[in-house]
Formats: sequence, structure tokens, C-alpha cells
Amino acid sequence: IKFCASSICDIIAGGRARARLDTMLSACAPLHGYGSSGPARGKATFFVSEDVDLSRVALPRSAGLLDAKCLMAPERAKVSAELNRIVLPADQVPQVGIRSCHKVSRESEGQFVRRLLDCGMGVLVEEDRLPRHPHSNALLRGGCFGVPHTRGRQRLIYDRRALNQTERDLSDEWLWLPHGTQWCDMILGPSHTVRGATADLAAWFYQLAHSGDWHLRQSIGRRLRGRDYQNCGASPSLHYRLCLRVVAMGDKNGVPFAQECHEFILRSGGCLSPTETLRYGLSFPLSCVIQGAYVDDLAVAGVVARDRVKCMPGCPCSRCELDGGELPDIRRYNSALEAYAKAGAETSADKLIGFSEVFTCWGSEIDGSEGRVGVSSDKRRQIFRLTVGVVLLGRCSKHALQSLVGSIVYPLMHRRELMCCFVQTFIFLESMSEIDDSKIPVGVLDELIAAALALVVSFANIRAPVSTCLSATDATVRRAGACQAFVPQRVANACYRRSEHRGEYTRLRWSDFDIALRPSRMLEPGPDINKFAESLFWQDPVGYDFRRTEHINVQELKAAMDEVVRRISRGERDIAAGSPSI
Repeated sequence: IKFCASSICDIIAGGRARARLDTMLSACAPLHGYGSSGPARGKATFFVSEDVDLSRVALPRSAGLLDAKCLMAPERAKVSAELNRIVLPADQVPQVGIRSCHKVSRESEGQFVRRLLDCGMGVLVEEDRLPRHPHSNALLRGGCFGVPHTRGRQRLIYDRRALNQTERDLSDEWLWLPHGTQWCDMILGPSHTVRGATADLAAWFYQLAHSGDWHLRQSIGRRLRGRDYQNCGASPSLHYRLCLRVVAMGDKNGVPFAQECHEFILRSGGCLSPTETLRYGLSFPLSCVIQGAYVDDLAVAGVVARDRVKCMPGCPCSRCELDGGELPDIRRYNSALEAYAKAGAETSADKLIGFSEVFTCWGSEIDGSEGRVGVSSDKRRQIFRLTVGVVLLGRCSKHALQSLVGSIVYPLMHRRELMCCFVQTFIFLESMSEIDDSKIPVGVLDELIAAALALVVSFANIRAPVSTCLSATDATVRRAGACQAFVPQRVANACYRRSEHRGEYTRLRWSDFDIALRPSRMLEPGPDINKFAESLFWQDPVGYDFRRTEHINVQELKAAMDEVVRRISRGERDIAAGSPSI
């Protein structure tokens, strides 16, 4: 009711994902009307990249003030100090290089170069010193383009694909990021609530400077004549290129560098302890303080008693007389801000948001009072409106449909069972033309309508109690069985936390060779789980025959689903723990 009763707010023009999709659909509507036929070849093409507008682009006043290698753990600092070690040997580099996108006009190139020189983001380097492609001998250079940013600003992106393909990716080794949907795994008791605060590092990539001669691998744009930049120390007889000396937004290793530096600063300030830190793939922390850093964003949340949700330092209430309102979450947040100041990392003043019972973290809105976690209602209503627009048009470009489905997926991840809406859609996307608009099949339209309706309930209730009834199921190809055991609430909560919350691709017939090549990331049960299951008092056994014979893995899955249906039919609504043998 709350979702439908509120009005659908306008989508701000010049914004990001939803605004771009709205622009694409607005371009398609006059071409096709509603239900017209025939492709509009190339007429509704829309690109995310924009020409660099120097009046809108967001650049720091002073860049590269922090040495990246000094803000890393010792073993990673060695890599940062000798980045040439991640350059691939010639036999591992593709034969054909990539031509970078450079959307700075010739007329404004000089002004663009001087702005980057003035703020310390770039330096001039003789063209002869720059590396070349190992096969074609072409100069390895990048380009710059803009993408829409907040409040009508433009974010500068460095197209570094030509050099990225010649370097090793550090992401798998260095990155272990949190995810907004992890808040759905929180278990919040009736007497407690959660509040959170966030912070943001201003232009974090551009605050970090590379050491050594790595800037030689970050050249930008067109050739520059030395006589035009003699006041910058250039020789009038030489040709130069502008090279970035900071971590580039577009470097495939830029996020690993920025994340490592951010986490190092926080760890140095006593934050991000393993028992309090969110990491995607790990169980939700049991501590009363939850922390997480995502590139340049920081989130700190605290589980507090309902009557202390507004307690802060200086609070005059009687409950703050003993501790002065310095609750653990506030101490941790203040420690993080002090760590930033000590390291010299600049924060965005307008993005320092103090503790609130309703806060947004990495795209998810957490409402501690109601116990809801999901994408905000306004955003979901906007996505609903855009989905209806695509359905009414009946056709769109591949890029527009990819953008729409991508916008829908994240809200649905807060109730993963709703992802079953999409089956034919992904298959259809693979077959769509890269150029023409395509008519959307009826089956795909039905899935889009179902997904739009599912947006209404795409949130998690973190106050829902975990069921204290555990089920065990097993099956053969012809027969299935199930039984139940009851456990204390704390044990049920522990079972919920220990269960898998992240799926993976699988198939019915794995060979030993397949398993060796693609090991599972899921946790093995372990002897402690086996002993726990053996110690329970199992009761209420149920046995039945299947209507038809299927593969054993399919039958075991059916047995587990039958048990869920059986318990729901008895009136259970919060089934959150189970032990199926699949």
C-alpha cells in the first residue's frame, strides 16, 4: 500500500542509470509511438560517454597529495612501488591493440591540459619515453571522456583500455568488497534497532599518486608541442604527451589500489576489525557495530536498544549519564574520521551523514524502525515506471533493455526468490541486434510485467524471527523423506548465519574433471555440522513416492521444496533455516 499510495517522483534529467534509460525511451517513443512496427535504425542510439565539458567536470583543487604505496600493507606496497611487475609479457598481450576514446575537442585540449597540470593530476612527458605496443609498435595512450555525475556535474573517465590489456588484473587478489544486500542477513530483535552513518572520500582516486615512472603508462590525448608549454618546463623542440600521475578512474587496477589504501587508513585507526567488517560471501557480523568500506565510501552502523537510538555525545537524557552518549558505533565512526585526518585524506563535507535510524548504504536503504532493507521506494517506483514504458512501447534497443534489466536486478536481490521472474529475458537479450530496435516477444513482456509487480515487495524484513524448526530431507530417484527437529532461538539464528546466501552455477552431471577445473566456493559442512545434526532429536517423519523418476539431484531439490510447501501450508511464514541434502 505504501508503494502504490505515494506518487511516482520525476526522474532527474542529466542523472545516471535511470535518467539515461528514461532518455533512451523518450527517444524511442516518437519514433515508434505505442505499438508501431519497423525498426528505427540508428535513430535512437544513446551513448553513456559525453564530450568533456570543462565547465561541468569535477576536478580536485590539489591532486596526488598522498603516496599510494605509503598507504598499503607491506606486501602490497612492494607491488605498488614496482608496478612494472604487473606488465604482461609480449606473448600474453593481444596482437591487436585497442583505440581509446578521447572526447576532448581540439579547441579545448590546451585548456584541458593546463587544468590537469595546475591541479597536479598530470605531468608533461617527452613522447619518445612512452611505451609502445609489443606487436604493432603503436604508442600506448589513453583518452578522456565524461559521464553524467550528481547535481549536473560531469565525472572525468580515463579510457585506459589500450594499456589495461597489457597488464595483470589484481582484483581477485586484492579485492573483497561488501555488498548492500548483505544487510538483508541481519537478524534484529524486537527490543533493538539499527542506526547508521556514512562518509565519503572526496575525489579519492585523484588524491592517490603513483610512485616511480608508472605515469609513463598513463598518457592522455593528442600530441602537444613543447613550444606551447615552455612555461611548464617543456623544450620548444620536442613533442610531449600529458600523463596522469594519480590513480586513474578507468584503470582496471584503480579500484584495488583505492580500496587497499582506504582500508589501510581505517585499520591504522583501529577500524575494520574482522569481527565487525562486512565482506561479501561471509556471514553477517554478530557484533553490535557493523562496518564496511567500498572504494571511497564508508558505512558504520550500530545495533542499539530502541530507547537509545537518539543517544549521542552531549545528549541530556538519563541513559547517557554513565557513558556520555559515547556508544560503540559513535566511537568507531569518530575513529574513522580521525584516521582520515591523520592520513591527510580529504572527505566530502556534504556527504558526511550522521547517525540515523533510516540510512542508505551502497544502494540499499536500511530502516531500523520498520526492520526493512531494500532499494528506496522512490527508486523502485521510477524503475516500475520505466518498465511500464518499455512494455507499452513493445520494442527497444538492446542497450535499453540491458539497462532496464540491470536496474531491476539489484532491487530484486533483496528478495532473491523474485529473481525467478527472468528466464526468457536473458535468452532474448543475447539474440538482440546491436544496431536496430527489436520487437519484444510476448513471453519477455510477461516477465517484465511480473518483475515490475515484484518491485512492490522487493525488500527484506530483518525483524522476521528465524524459525526454530529445522528440517532435513533426502531422496532417491523414486522416493523422498523428511523429518524435523526443534532448537533454541539462538541455535536457529546460528544455523541461519551458517547457511549459504550466495549461489553459483551448477549442472546435473559433474565429472571429477569438471569439479577439479571449477571448484565450488560454497562452504563444506564440516565435522561440527555433522555432529550437530546427529545430536538433534528428529521427529515427525514423512515419506512419499515421486510421481515420476528424475535425476537424483532434481529429486533432492523437489524433496526440499516439498518440505517448504508443507510447512507454509501449516501456517509458518518465516522459514529461514533448513538442512536439505542437495
